[in-house]
Amino acid sequence: MSPTGKSAVAYRVLNGIALTCTGPFGDPAEWMDDLTGFTQYCVERSWSPVFYSVHREQRDALLAEGWN
Repeated sequence: MSPTGKSAVAYRVLNGIALTCTGPFGDPAEWMDDLTGFTQYCVERSWSPVFYSVHREQRDALLAEGWN
């Protein structure tokens, strides 16, 4: 969840993979920060974040951060 509580990323962890069904939801102004925060959260726990079926803008932001 974002620091403001207005957006979040829903996920489930299984075998070290944090699987999402979509990108962040809630306040669109916070989505890019949510993507960065969620990937950092996963890395800190040695999880691999997997974003399944995200919006193009979110995909492009993840690619720009080195995720593929």
